[in-house]
Amino acid sequence: MRNLILLGLALFVVFALVKLPASTIRLVTDNVAAIHMTSLQGSVWNGRGNVIVQGHPIGSLAWSVTPARLLSARLGVTYRLTGMGAELEGDAIFGSASQRVTLEGVVSSSLINLYLRPYDLHIDGDFRLSQVDVAVIDDRVDALDGSVHWSGGDVTYILAGTRSDTRLPALVARLESTVEEATPGARVYEIDGQIPLLVIQFLRDGFVKIGVTKLLTKRLNRPWEGADPDDGVVLEVEEQLF
Repeated sequence: MRNLILLGLALFVVFALVKLPASTIRLVTDNVAAIHMTSLQGSVWNGRGNVIVQGHPIGSLAWSVTPARLLSARLGVTYRLTGMGAELEGDAIFGSASQRVTLEGVVSSSLINLYLRPYDLHIDGDFRLSQVDVAVIDDRVDALDGSVHWSGGDVTYILAGTRSDTRLPALVARLESTVEEATPGARVYEIDGQIPLLVIQFLRDGFVKIGVTKLLTKRLNRPWEGADPDDGVVLEVEEQLF
C-alpha cells in the first residue's frame, strides 16, 4: 500500500510539471539576484528561455526534467545553453539543501570579458570546459572536478593607472575538491607545466580567493622582485561571488 501511495504521489507531481508553464521557473530565478529569465516557452517539464546574468544576456537555455529523479525527491534536469559566446550542456540535480551540476562545452572570451570589464582586464581566446562537475551544499561550493582549457592569447590590463599588454600561452585550470586549507578550487598551469600560475579557492562564506604566483608575474613581464620561489603566492585578492 505504501508503495502505491508513493507511486500515486510521483505521478501527480509528474502530471503537475507537465501542465505548469515554463514561466513558473521565475518563482525560483527571481529569488536569485544575479539571474533573470525572459521569453520563457513550453513547460516546467520541457521548456526554454533567455538567460540574463548580472545584467548581461548569455544565451538561450533549453531544459528537460528527468522523471526518474522525482522518485528520490530530487529534481534532475538536462540542459543546453547556446548563443552569446557560450555553447554548454550537461545535467543538474537539485535537492533540498544541495545541488550538483555538470558542464561540457565552450565559452568565448567575448562573454567572459563582460564580467572582467570592471576589473580593467581584457583577454582573447576561448575556454573549453571538460567533464566539469560542481557540487554545492548549503549555498557553498563543496566539491569540484574536471578541467578548463584556455586557448591562450593577448591579455590587456591596467595596473597602477598604467595599461599593459602581453601574450600568454595556452593554460589549463585543474579543478580540485581540496586545493588549500581543505577548500575546493583550482590550480592554473601552462600546458604540460608543473608550476602553478594561479591558485584559486572557493571559500565557505561565498568568497573566492585568487593567489598569483611569482611565475605568473614573470609571464606578465612584471617579475616579482622578492626571493620567493616561482610557485610561491606573492599576491592574493578576494572577491564575493554570492
